[in-house]
Amino acid sequence: LRSLSAYRGFSARQDINYGLAQSTPTFPLLVEQDGYYRTQQYSQELQLIANLTDRLDFTGGLYYYREKGRHDNAVNLGYVQPGFNSITNSRVDALSTSYAAYAQSTWNLPVFDDKLKLTVGGRYTKDKRRASRDFVNNGVVTEDGITNSQKFSNFSPMTNLAVQWTRDIMSYVKFSKGYKAGGSAESAPDFTKTFGPEKVTAWEAGIKTQLFDRLLTFNATAFYNTFDDIQIDFVADPVNTSII
Repeated sequence: LRSLSAYRGFSARQDINYGLAQSTPTFPLLVEQDGYYRTQQYSQELQLIANLTDRLDFTGGLYYYREKGRHDNAVNLGYVQPGFNSITNSRVDALSTSYAAYAQSTWNLPVFDDKLKLTVGGRYTKDKRRASRDFVNNGVVTEDGITNSQKFSNFSPMTNLAVQWTRDIMSYVKFSKGYKAGGSAESAPDFTKTFGPEKVTAWEAGIKTQLFDRLLTFNATAFYNTFDDIQIDFVADPVNTSII
């Protein structure tokens, strides 16, 4: 029985002066941006690792994760010549929690001269995401605590069949599914809009070897993945940046 506890804190300040953007020869544009980031993460995991029999190994566990973050951002757009500038301030607070239970077992099959090993496992995950945004434009509050929240649950299985041909040569084929929770885009015009989770189905086959009395290691692997609602971080719609 094993316990794994972890904490991570992070903070950073980013002050950027983009200099004079030559929007027009007569009215050069000054662009400045100041940002402050802060996150706190905590995770706790309990693992049970056991040799149930001479042929059966087991690994299981419970997992908890919590992350809280904040981003303050100030942007100053100013035309130097006319003396006009626009100042915007935004603050985004986000909270993410995750709960999971998993189990995996490897069975050394009593066939084929004990060369076959079958591994079967699965993970059940529940995620919660919540975020809020405040926005001030030239001293006028345009958003005050606009929020979005989401809940997700997922079960992802895995199975692997390995053949230990000799002490130094092993081949395998693996099938698994994976999942990534959805969320929201900080700069979306409508902060209440969110995006859903990403899912992947993965196939993998390979060989691992140690040859010539272990003087040479040669491994080869082939992958084939199919994605459902893949999450890619780029602006698909310049008007609505919540679409990714």
